[in-house]
Amino acid sequence: MCWADGTAVLFDDIFCSPSLRYFEVRGDAFTVLKRMPSLVNRCPLLETFKAINPNFKRPATGSRSIEPSVPVTKAVCAWKHLRDADCGLMSPEMLSRIAHLPRLNSLSIDVYAQSKWIIEDDTFGMPAVNRLNIRADRYSTCGKALDLLFKVSDKEGPNQNDLASVTALSVIARVDCPSDPAIFAFANSLATSVSPASLSSLDILMNDQRGDDTDYLKTGAYPSLRPLTAFTQLTSFSCNSYTNHVFFKGLELLDLAKSWPLVEFLSVRRVRQPLRITELAELLRCCKHLRVLDTEILVKNADVMTVYREVVLEDARGSNATRNEHINKALFRIPAGGSRTPGVEWFAPLLEWLFPRLVTIRMMSEAHIEFWCQVAECVEVLGQRPAGEVKIELWEM
Repeated sequence: MCWADGTAVLFDDIFCSPSLRYFEVRGDAFTVLKRMPSLVNRCPLLETFKAINPNFKRPATGSRSIEPSVPVTKAVCAWKHLRDADCGLMSPEMLSRIAHLPRLNSLSIDVYAQSKWIIEDDTFGMPAVNRLNIRADRYSTCGKALDLLFKVSDKEGPNQNDLASVTALSVIARVDCPSDPAIFAFANSLATSVSPASLSSLDILMNDQRGDDTDYLKTGAYPSLRPLTAFTQLTSFSCNSYTNHVFFKGLELLDLAKSWPLVEFLSVRRVRQPLRITELAELLRCCKHLRVLDTEILVKNADVMTVYREVVLEDARGSNATRNEHINKALFRIPAGGSRTPGVEWFAPLLEWLFPRLVTIRMMSEAHIEFWCQVAECVEVLGQRPAGEVKIELWEM
């Protein structure tokens, strides 16, 4: 059952029954339970409870300990068959109950430095969850939350058998800059709490809320995220921002990706220096399963010629180490400052070799539109494809 807040009274008697398994409402959990007092008793077999409040206001800095209302805590603790829970703030009692549910599939929580269980350092020893979504005030809070959620005891150093099994993790938190020590603390907490054999998807969103890139040009997220190289089973990695701030150099992204040979989805949009064509070729050699590459690729004439010669040698040897049969969209940048474009006769064959399934060329600006149109036409001819199949798009940030 799913509806917008405001109609709960009408549904209380109509739909609340022992057969109800799924309940989702866009509204505050306390308000929902107040309007539907029989929900807990009449729906004991509920498996999914989602009460997402879009109007929730973060507590002010310096606020005292915060936690959900008593009715919300009692309700969640009463449902013994929960598999998916998303009701915002969590109390220590709720997490203690949820942490050891036998069929827990997904858990989404809001956590702040003032959350009671964060202040009191409560540990829960959660052994496993398929998908975990954390919405935190800062990454320092997020790192501590991971420690407490999965910590089993105060033993010195992690034991491989104590690491939690988490398939997918999504985090969003505020950060002052990509080199914020809190980012490293978060990444390190993740590497010492979650089993590298289990994590296959990691989505990091940095809510920095700044208006300029001045401080970002000299710093980056790369050193802080080095602990993530431990997760060699990753198939999906995303690290992005709400704003236009920059994170990685292309070479740094390549260095991280070398540790993820199974990766299929790779998204790092706000780069300080785009991935060069030479680095792209190496990335394709290391990540054979890549299906989506969502990052800028820098097109420089010298790099194009270097990789073109490598490809010619590959083809002569009957090798296809740099050839990717899955990627169908790519984002390109030509250096500013009057840099000349590569020859179409060199770049188009190279592009057709690297991405034979390419159907969308995304460009960062319209300054070289004529060049890209010529490349698209040439790629179609080389690949024996219908005219107009390869589209040109202007990428909007």
